[in-house]
Amino acid sequence: MAMCHRLHSENGMFSMKEAKVRECIQRVFKREGVIIGVIGDPGQIEASICLVISDNWYTEDWHLAETWNYVLPEYRRSNNAEALLVYGMACAEKMRIPFFTGIITNKQMAGKVRMYRRLLGYPVGAFFVYNSNWKTEPMVDHSELHAKLKKAIVRCTDGKVSTSVARKEIGPLLKEAAEAISREDNIWGQTPKKTPSAIAHANGTD
Repeated sequence: MAMCHRLHSENGMFSMKEAKVRECIQRVFKREGVIIGVIGDPGQIEASICLVISDNWYTEDWHLAETWNYVLPEYRRSNNAEALLVYGMACAEKMRIPFFTGIITNKQMAGKVRMYRRLLGYPVGAFFVYNSNWKTEPMVDHSELHAKLKKAIVRCTDGKVSTSVARKEIGPLLKEAAEAISREDNIWGQTPKKTPSAIAHANGTD
């Protein structure tokens, strides 16, 4: 419960009803279709994921839905976040059902998306919120840099400036663009090629 309070204080979009949270946790001990994976020693939780066996309104087919996936701030310089996702993937494989997970956050979304993309593949949708007091940090916008590069390239290709001037003008912009790409590291990452067990073994989290 202490971890859930910290999770809510950091990421909560709505008010927290403690009794409802306790009911969700109790469903684990009652074996009522809820799984909670925990990283850390007894009394010292580092990270946790909550998975619910669920179905959509139009089907009786089951899937595994993530309720929360949280690493406490003091343990984020670790493989915990990745290990939780790998655990969810492994549960889905063992149960032979799909695993639904996503990111609803207003902080550092780009880096989180990169990790999810690297492990899970391409996203299948997006979330939008209207009429909420929850303020979201925008993902990095490089439109101004793109416009500067385009303008400089047009000037050079049109022969309006000499080669030496072009190099001085375009060089710093290309360096800035390379640094921006490096920081973002392509938000969609690469297609995952490893199974959850292989990823866990490589990271020492199996």
